[in-house]
Amino acid sequence: MVRRQIRRAIYWVDCAGRGLRGADEGDSERKIMFKPGEEYRTRGGHRVRIYANDAGGEFPVHGAYYIYGNWQCNEWTLSGHDTLDGRRGTELDLVVVKPRIKSDFWVNAFKNEDGSIYIRAFIKKENADVEGLENRVACEKFTIDVEEGHGL
Repeated sequence: MVRRQIRRAIYWVDCAGRGLRGADEGDSERKIMFKPGEEYRTRGGHRVRIYANDAGGEFPVHGAYYIYGNWQCNEWTLSGHDTLDGRRGTELDLVVVKPRIKSDFWVNAFKNEDGSIYIRAFIKKENADVEGLENRVACEKFTIDVEEGHGL
């Protein structure tokens, strides 16, 4: 935190000397990715609360991340980086949390006359039971829990 404060002090002294007001001011084309009230995590997996994304300067995104049972205040760039050197990446960089999809389904296993096995999946057990009256050797319930866009 002290390093960031020193870095900011140097930045503002430099900006004052050149007549600048902040790195993000006047750059209306930059897209705001991180909005207050939405769910985010750090690259290290910690929950994040965003309080503001319009603070100006190099770190306009203000919020806190949850670690060791406490909320720790932090600031990020508009792109979600914890440092100005975004190429490096840190455990405190912001990442968007994709919604999770959880679904239960039933799988029937059937045995053919030649001894080969084939399976069929069903959303409801009732459907698996109706379809599985002949040659069924097993009926098992499976649960899939994945991030949206994976595994389905």
